[in-house]
Amino acid sequence: MRRNLLTFCIFLILALVAEEILYLQFFTDFKESQSAMMTNKEKKKEEKRLSSPPPGKMTTNSSTMTMTNSTGSIRFIFVVGLEGTGHHFYGSVVKASPGLHHLKKVLKADFSDTKQIQFALWNQKKFTGLWNIHACLKPKDICQRTTIEERKALATQRLVNSMKQLEDHINARLLLSDSHQPMQGQFVVPLNTAVSELPIGQMSYPNFLRPSRKENNPQLDTLYDACTLAKVDCRHVYIYRDPLQILLSTTVKRRYNEDLSMGVDLYEGILRKTILPQLTTFQEHSLGCAGFYEEIPTWKERMATWWQWDHQDAFDIDMKGLRVPTPENRTALDIIASMISEDETTQHRLESWQQIHNKIIQDLC
Repeated sequence: MRRNLLTFCIFLILALVAEEILYLQFFTDFKESQSAMMTNKEKKKEEKRLSSPPPGKMTTNSSTMTMTNSTGSIRFIFVVGLEGTGHHFYGSVVKASPGLHHLKKVLKADFSDTKQIQFALWNQKKFTGLWNIHACLKPKDICQRTTIEERKALATQRLVNSMKQLEDHINARLLLSDSHQPMQGQFVVPLNTAVSELPIGQMSYPNFLRPSRKENNPQLDTLYDACTLAKVDCRHVYIYRDPLQILLSTTVKRRYNEDLSMGVDLYEGILRKTILPQLTTFQEHSLGCAGFYEEIPTWKERMATWWQWDHQDAFDIDMKGLRVPTPENRTALDIIASMISEDETTQHRLESWQQIHNKIIQDLC
């Protein structure tokens, strides 16, 4: 008994030591990155002075940054949408697409570069992703000894480097093999849904239940800032679903929210405060919208175009192997609507949610 206890204690101590080493390495990498940035500060300042346009012609606001310097050989696509709008199905379509097939073919067995990009955006295990550094809880020494702005700078640089590395990797493979770019001229890379490992998730709005659910949302401004720095082409698409259908899926079936009132409050707030401003600000980078649960499936032609099917017949054939979404049962939706109507405040929030939903489809899709 004592021997087993001693063995357990030894393993526990070794595990803690190993974890501490990883934390210190993370902090060391951060400091080295900051030092390198400071070393080149004066040089970059002079380059900026020489290349700056006349006053009044330049702004650093994210909403006006454009990616005119994109090299064009690769396109990154991010999916914006509330949870329950079809991220899993979107990912299934992407995995079956010619676009992803072309990408995997040129990368061959080495497909890890795309995962590194997604880990740079979200890492639920270490909280080092660009979009979840706000939830930094562990390691405590890193969270306490660095500011959120410092962690954001490091995460941004990690994302920029990962994007550049992938593009360089693709270009090198094209030179060394008989592979060719796809017919549409660009390799398309999914930034979410296609690689949904546990620490990454679907990167929906919100993403994961903890630790700060209302704040667990992607941010397009930081994404497009990184794309500009990496000089790559980044776009987004918006997927949507009727509010009552979302509530039935996430709150009634999957219990993501304690009750309907909490679900309405959460999703209306995210749509109004986060998604609508993001879609409005970066409308020029949008490829369009898709509603997988509509009575009339208008999304098929768009998905076929985004992910490089040559013609619609080929797309329809590939879809036969997937579980295509269908609208929820009308009776169940009516029951949910009736339950919500019993609370006046929740009913008003639901109506606001529906109005914002309709506005986005009408004005931005």
